Amino acid sequence: MRKAFSWTVAAVLGVGIGFTSAQFVSAADDAQRTSARESENKAPEFPAGFQLKDVGDLNDIRGELGNVANKAVTKHDFGSLLSELTAQDKDRMKDYKQQDFKTLDGVIDQFRKDWQAKYGHDFNIKDQTQVYGEQFKIVLGVVTDPAVALANWPVQSTAKSEARTGTDQARLAGSEQNREGAANDAKLDKGREVAIVRVPASHGLPAVNASMIHEKPDHWRFDIPNNINSQEIHTQLQNHLTYLDQHKDMWPADENDAYRDVTHHIVAALYNVNAPQSGQ
Repeated sequence: MRKAFSWTVAAVLGVGIGFTSAQFVSAADDAQRTSARESENKAPEFPAGFQLKDVGDLNDIRGELGNVANKAVTKHDFGSLLSELTAQDKDRMKDYKQQDFKTLDGVIDQFRKDWQAKYGHDFNIKDQTQVYGEQFKIVLGVVTDPAVALANWPVQSTAKSEARTGTDQARLAGSEQNREGAANDAKLDKGREVAIVRVPASHGLPAVNASMIHEKPDHWRFDIPNNINSQEIHTQLQNHLTYLDQHKDMWPADENDAYRDVTHHIVAALYNVNAPQSGQ
Protein backbone atom coordinates (compact mmCIF):
# COMPACT_ATOMS: atom_id res chain seq x y z
CA MET A 1 0.00 0.00 0.00
CA ARG A 2 2.81 2.34 0.93
CA LYS A 3 4.60 1.47 -2.31
CA ALA A 4 1.53 2.29 -4.38
CA PHE A 5 1.09 5.55 -2.53
CA SER A 6 4.72 6.47 -3.19
CA TRP A 7 4.32 5.85 -6.93
CA THR A 8 1.17 8.00 -6.96
CA VAL A 9 2.94 10.88 -5.23
CA ALA A 10 5.89 10.57 -7.60
CA ALA A 11 3.56 10.61 -10.62
CA VAL A 12 1.76 13.71 -9.37
CA LEU A 13 5.05 15.45 -8.67
CA GLY A 14 6.32 14.47 -12.12
CA VAL A 15 3.26 15.93 -13.81
CA GLY A 16 3.65 19.07 -11.72
CA ILE A 17 7.30 19.43 -12.65
CA GLY A 18 6.52 18.82 -16.34
CA PHE A 19 3.70 21.33 -16.28
CA THR A 20 5.91 23.90 -14.55
CA SER A 21 8.67 23.32 -17.12
CA ALA A 22 6.20 23.75 -19.96
CA GLN A 23 4.96 26.96 -18.42
CA PHE A 24 8.55 28.20 -18.11
CA VAL A 25 9.33 27.45 -21.78
CA SER A 26 6.10 29.10 -22.88
CA ALA A 27 6.85 32.19 -20.79
CA ALA A 28 10.37 32.36 -22.23
CA ASP A 29 9.00 32.11 -25.78
CA ASP A 30 6.46 34.83 -25.05
CA ALA A 31 9.18 37.07 -23.62
CA GLN A 32 11.35 36.49 -26.68
CA ARG A 33 8.49 37.34 -29.06
CA THR A 34 7.66 40.45 -27.03
CA SER A 35 11.30 41.55 -27.13
CA ALA A 36 11.42 40.99 -30.90
CA ARG A 37 8.25 43.05 -31.42
CA GLU A 38 9.58 45.87 -29.27
CA SER A 39 12.85 45.85 -31.21
CA GLU A 40 11.00 45.91 -34.55
CA ASN A 41 8.70 48.74 -33.54
CA LYS A 42 11.23 51.12 -31.99
CA ALA A 43 12.53 54.12 -33.93
CA PRO A 44 14.93 53.13 -36.75
CA GLU A 45 18.59 54.15 -36.75
CA PHE A 46 20.69 55.49 -39.61
CA PRO A 47 23.59 53.31 -40.78
CA ALA A 48 27.15 54.54 -41.35
CA GLY A 49 27.42 57.38 -43.86
CA PHE A 50 24.45 59.29 -42.41
CA GLN A 51 23.66 61.33 -39.33
CA LEU A 52 20.49 62.44 -37.62
CA LYS A 53 19.43 66.00 -38.41
CA ASP A 54 16.16 67.90 -38.21
CA VAL A 55 15.76 68.73 -41.88
CA GLY A 56 12.05 69.36 -42.24
CA ASP A 57 8.47 68.80 -41.21
CA LEU A 58 7.48 65.22 -40.42
CA ASN A 59 4.07 66.00 -41.89
CA ASP A 60 5.70 66.16 -45.33
CA ILE A 61 6.69 62.52 -44.87
CA ARG A 62 3.23 61.64 -43.61
CA GLY A 63 1.76 63.36 -46.65
CA GLU A 64 3.88 61.18 -48.93
CA LEU A 65 2.66 58.04 -47.17
CA GLY A 66 -0.89 59.17 -47.87
CA ASN A 67 -0.07 59.91 -51.51
CA VAL A 68 1.37 56.48 -52.18
CA ALA A 69 -1.57 54.73 -50.47
CA ASN A 70 -4.18 56.74 -52.40
CA LYS A 71 -2.47 56.10 -55.74
CA ALA A 72 -1.98 52.41 -55.08
CA VAL A 73 -5.74 51.84 -54.79
CA THR A 74 -6.69 53.93 -57.84
CA LYS A 75 -7.47 52.14 -61.10
CA HIS A 76 -5.44 52.90 -64.23
CA ASP A 77 -2.89 54.76 -62.09
CA PHE A 78 0.03 52.36 -61.68
CA GLY A 79 2.40 54.79 -63.41
CA SER A 80 1.42 57.49 -60.93
CA LEU A 81 2.26 55.11 -58.08
CA LEU A 82 5.72 54.54 -59.58
CA SER A 83 6.19 58.31 -59.76
CA GLU A 84 6.50 58.25 -55.97
CA LEU A 85 9.84 56.41 -56.30
CA THR A 86 13.22 58.12 -56.63
CA ALA A 87 14.33 59.30 -60.06
CA GLN A 88 16.78 56.40 -60.42
CA ASP A 89 14.10 53.85 -59.52
CA LYS A 90 11.52 55.42 -61.85
CA ASP A 91 14.00 55.26 -64.72
CA ARG A 92 14.33 51.52 -64.10
CA MET A 93 10.53 51.09 -64.25
CA LYS A 94 9.94 52.43 -67.77
CA ASP A 95 8.80 49.05 -69.05
CA TYR A 96 5.72 48.99 -66.80
CA LYS A 97 3.39 49.99 -69.67
CA GLN A 98 3.99 46.61 -71.29
CA GLN A 99 2.12 44.87 -68.48
CA ASP A 100 -1.55 43.91 -68.38
CA PHE A 101 -3.35 45.63 -65.52
CA LYS A 102 -6.85 44.20 -66.03
CA THR A 103 -6.64 41.85 -63.05
CA LEU A 104 -5.09 44.47 -60.77
CA ASP A 105 -7.70 47.06 -61.77
CA GLY A 106 -10.43 44.50 -61.06
CA VAL A 107 -8.99 43.86 -57.58
CA ILE A 108 -8.81 47.61 -56.93
CA ASP A 109 -12.40 48.10 -58.10
CA GLN A 110 -13.72 45.41 -55.75
CA PHE A 111 -11.60 46.72 -52.87
CA ARG A 112 -12.99 50.23 -53.27
CA LYS A 113 -16.58 48.94 -53.43
CA ASP A 114 -16.08 47.00 -50.21
CA TRP A 115 -14.45 50.00 -48.56
CA GLN A 116 -17.45 52.14 -49.52
CA ALA A 117 -19.81 49.54 -48.08
CA LYS A 118 -17.85 49.34 -44.81
CA TYR A 119 -17.08 53.01 -44.12
CA GLY A 120 -19.80 54.82 -46.07
CA HIS A 121 -17.51 56.72 -48.47
CA ASP A 122 -14.67 56.23 -50.90
CA PHE A 123 -11.08 55.45 -49.91
CA ASN A 124 -9.27 58.78 -49.60
CA ILE A 125 -6.64 59.61 -46.99
CA LYS A 126 -6.97 63.34 -46.36
CA ASP A 127 -5.73 63.98 -42.83
CA GLN A 128 -2.35 62.23 -42.81
CA THR A 129 -1.47 63.63 -39.37
CA GLN A 130 -4.36 61.67 -37.85
CA VAL A 131 -3.60 58.48 -39.76
CA TYR A 132 0.19 58.38 -39.36
CA GLY A 133 0.72 59.36 -35.77
CA GLU A 134 3.20 58.01 -33.25
CA GLN A 135 2.65 54.48 -34.55
CA PHE A 136 4.85 55.23 -37.57
CA LYS A 137 8.38 55.95 -36.38
CA ILE A 138 10.14 58.56 -38.58
CA VAL A 139 13.75 59.73 -38.38
CA LEU A 140 15.30 62.49 -40.49
CA GLY A 141 18.93 63.00 -41.41
CA VAL A 142 21.54 63.82 -44.03
CA VAL A 143 24.26 62.04 -45.99
CA THR A 144 27.69 62.67 -44.46
CA ASP A 145 29.85 60.27 -46.51
CA PRO A 146 28.42 59.41 -49.97
CA ALA A 147 30.70 56.42 -50.65
CA VAL A 148 29.86 54.83 -47.30
CA ALA A 149 26.19 55.78 -47.52
CA LEU A 150 25.92 54.02 -50.88
CA ALA A 151 26.96 50.74 -49.25
CA ASN A 152 24.23 51.00 -46.61
CA TRP A 153 21.25 52.39 -48.52
CA PRO A 154 18.41 51.71 -48.84
CA VAL A 155 18.26 50.18 -45.37
CA GLN A 156 16.98 46.64 -44.93
CA SER A 157 13.21 46.72 -45.38
CA THR A 158 12.58 43.95 -42.82
CA ALA A 159 14.59 42.11 -40.21
CA LYS A 160 14.76 39.09 -42.56
CA SER A 161 15.59 40.88 -45.82
CA GLU A 162 18.99 40.41 -47.42
CA ALA A 163 21.61 43.03 -46.58
CA ARG A 164 22.73 43.74 -50.16
CA THR A 165 21.80 42.40 -53.59
CA GLY A 166 23.99 41.53 -56.56
CA THR A 167 22.84 44.67 -58.33
CA ASP A 168 23.78 46.77 -55.33
CA GLN A 169 27.18 45.11 -55.05
CA ALA A 170 28.02 46.04 -58.64
CA ARG A 171 27.72 49.76 -58.00
CA LEU A 172 29.96 49.45 -54.94
CA ALA A 173 32.88 48.10 -56.97
CA GLY A 174 35.82 50.21 -58.14
CA SER A 175 37.52 53.28 -56.79
CA GLU A 176 36.19 55.70 -54.20
CA GLN A 177 35.72 58.25 -56.99
CA ASN A 178 33.52 55.76 -58.89
CA ARG A 179 31.51 55.09 -55.74
CA GLU A 180 30.99 58.80 -55.19
CA GLY A 181 29.78 59.10 -58.78
CA ALA A 182 27.34 56.25 -58.18
CA ALA A 183 26.22 57.94 -54.96
CA ASN A 184 25.46 61.14 -56.86
CA ASP A 185 23.44 59.16 -59.41
CA ALA A 186 21.52 57.63 -56.52
CA LYS A 187 20.88 61.11 -55.04
CA LEU A 188 23.10 60.30 -52.07
CA ASP A 189 25.39 63.30 -52.47
CA LYS A 190 26.82 64.88 -49.32
CA GLY A 191 24.21 66.85 -47.39
CA ARG A 192 21.29 65.12 -49.12
CA GLU A 193 18.22 64.96 -46.86
CA VAL A 194 16.97 61.47 -46.13
CA ALA A 195 14.43 59.76 -43.91
CA ILE A 196 13.55 56.31 -42.64
CA VAL A 197 9.95 55.40 -41.83
CA ARG A 198 9.31 52.29 -39.77
CA VAL A 199 5.81 50.92 -40.23
CA PRO A 200 5.20 48.88 -37.07
CA ALA A 201 4.61 45.14 -37.11
CA SER A 202 0.86 44.56 -37.17
CA HIS A 203 -2.00 43.16 -39.24
CA GLY A 204 -0.07 39.94 -39.92
CA LEU A 205 2.89 41.80 -41.42
CA PRO A 206 6.38 42.39 -40.03
CA ALA A 207 7.73 45.86 -39.37
CA VAL A 208 8.75 47.43 -42.70
CA ASN A 209 11.41 50.14 -43.09
CA ALA A 210 10.89 52.61 -45.93
CA SER A 211 13.99 54.52 -47.08
CA MET A 212 13.16 57.99 -48.41
CA ILE A 213 15.16 60.64 -50.23
CA HIS A 214 14.34 64.32 -50.67
CA GLU A 215 14.47 65.36 -54.33
CA LYS A 216 14.23 68.83 -55.82
CA PRO A 217 12.26 70.97 -55.91
CA ASP A 218 10.52 69.68 -52.76
CA HIS A 219 9.47 66.04 -52.89
CA TRP A 220 10.08 63.04 -50.66
CA ARG A 221 10.43 59.83 -52.67
CA PHE A 222 10.65 56.15 -51.78
CA ASP A 223 14.03 54.58 -52.51
CA ILE A 224 13.79 50.83 -53.13
CA PRO A 225 16.52 48.22 -53.78
CA ASN A 226 17.81 48.17 -57.35
CA ASN A 227 16.85 44.53 -57.88
CA ILE A 228 13.11 45.23 -57.58
CA ASN A 229 11.38 45.72 -60.93
CA SER A 230 7.97 47.02 -61.98
CA GLN A 231 6.54 43.52 -62.51
CA GLU A 232 7.38 42.55 -58.93
CA ILE A 233 5.69 45.67 -57.57
CA HIS A 234 2.67 44.97 -59.79
CA THR A 235 2.42 41.37 -58.53
CA GLN A 236 2.97 42.28 -54.90
CA LEU A 237 0.41 45.10 -55.01
CA GLN A 238 -2.16 42.75 -56.53
CA ASN A 239 -1.45 40.10 -53.89
CA HIS A 240 -1.63 42.51 -50.97
CA LEU A 241 -4.87 44.14 -52.10
CA THR A 242 -6.37 40.71 -52.77
CA TYR A 243 -5.44 39.62 -49.25
CA LEU A 244 -6.93 42.79 -47.77
CA ASP A 245 -10.23 42.36 -49.59
CA GLN A 246 -10.45 38.66 -48.76
CA HIS A 247 -10.23 39.65 -45.10
CA LYS A 248 -12.63 42.59 -45.23
CA ASP A 249 -14.57 41.06 -42.36
CA MET A 250 -11.50 41.79 -40.20
CA TRP A 251 -11.16 45.45 -41.18
CA PRO A 252 -11.14 47.57 -37.99
CA ALA A 253 -14.07 49.72 -37.00
CA ASP A 254 -11.74 52.73 -36.71
CA GLU A 255 -11.20 54.01 -40.25
CA ASN A 256 -7.82 55.58 -39.45
CA ASP A 257 -6.58 52.21 -38.24
CA ALA A 258 -7.86 50.71 -41.48
CA TYR A 259 -5.93 53.33 -43.47
CA ARG A 260 -2.81 52.37 -41.51
CA ASP A 261 -3.44 48.71 -42.31
CA VAL A 262 -3.71 49.43 -46.05
CA THR A 263 -0.63 51.66 -46.01
CA HIS A 264 1.34 48.89 -44.31
CA HIS A 265 0.44 46.55 -47.16
CA ILE A 266 1.26 49.15 -49.83
CA VAL A 267 4.70 49.90 -48.41
CA ALA A 268 5.34 46.15 -48.09
CA ALA A 269 4.44 45.73 -51.77
CA LEU A 270 6.90 48.45 -52.82
CA TYR A 271 9.70 46.67 -50.96
CA ASN A 272 8.77 43.22 -52.28
CA VAL A 273 7.59 41.92 -48.90
CA ASN A 274 5.08 39.11 -49.33
CA ALA A 275 1.48 39.34 -48.16
CA PRO A 276 0.52 37.06 -45.26
CA GLN A 277 -0.57 33.52 -46.08
CA SER A 278 -4.32 32.91 -46.20
CA GLY A 279 -5.68 32.20 -42.74
CA GLN A 280 -2.78 33.97 -41.00
